[in-house]
Amino acid sequence: MGVSAGGVNAGAAVRTDRYLRGYHLRRLADDFQGRDPWSLTRAELVGLLADWPDLSTETRRSYRSSFRTVYGWGVAAGHVGISPAGTQPPTAPKRGLPRQDLRKT
Repeated sequence: MGVSAGGVNAGAAVRTDRYLRGYHLRRLADDFQGRDPWSLTRAELVGLLADWPDLSTETRRSYRSSFRTVYGWGVAAGHVGISPAGTQPPTAPKRGLPRQDLRKT
């Protein structure tokens, strides 16, 4: 396992990302039990994220990214003709607040 320039174990970061994406897909499957994931529509995916009001902006963006990634792969692999996640409306990043200037003038 390599160490990235920031000193973080690169292998651990990949495993964490895979776990997170897998968790997102398991939650999607839980909400659409018995459905073929390739049959889901754009409206269902958008509605699903809207039905999870407890998600922070960044978490919602992460779910959207996971869905776009897996459905993009599904298109490339021939599982689905058009990605229902490819045209999901973007989730705007949360607007940051400026840091307080602590320097004395």
